[in-house]
Amino acid sequence: MTLNKKNTINTLPRIIELDEFGSYDRGFITAVSELSQVPFNIKRVFWTHGANKDTVRGNHAHKETEEVIIAINGTIEVEVILEDMKRCVYLLDNPRQGLYLPPHVWRTLYFSKDAISITLASTDYDKDDYEKDMVNWLQQDFSDDKFYS
Repeated sequence: MTLNKKNTINTLPRIIELDEFGSYDRGFITAVSELSQVPFNIKRVFWTHGANKDTVRGNHAHKETEEVIIAINGTIEVEVILEDMKRCVYLLDNPRQGLYLPPHVWRTLYFSKDAISITLASTDYDKDDYEKDMVNWLQQDFSDDKFYS
C-alpha cells in the first residue's frame, strides 16, 4: 500500500493532552474542546465498559472517521499499524490524555480488567466505514484519499 500523505500533524497518531481542573481534596474535572484540542468536529461519542481482563477490541481501520480514545479507568494498550507496517504501541492510563487516530490506521485495543474508554469520533456510525480485513486494508492505495491529498 502506498500513501502519499502531506506531512501534517493530523496524519499520524499522537497523544493529546486534555485540560484538567481541580485538586486532590475535591477531585478533578477533565474537559475536551473540539478543534482546539481535538482536531475535528465531534459528531459521535461512545464508551466501552464491562471489559474482562485481557479483553481485545478494535482490529479494524476506519476509511473516513477520525477518533480520540481516552481511558477513563484502568489501562488500555493501543497497538496501531501504519500503512508502511510500522507498529506503535500507546499506553492509555491517564484520563488527562487521549490518543488521536486519523483514518486508515489499523488499531487493536487491549483492555485491563474494569477499563473504561470514551471515544470521540468525527462521523456518525456507519458500518461501511470499517475495514475489518487486514489483508484487504494492506492492499489499498489511499493516494487519492481526500484526507491525505
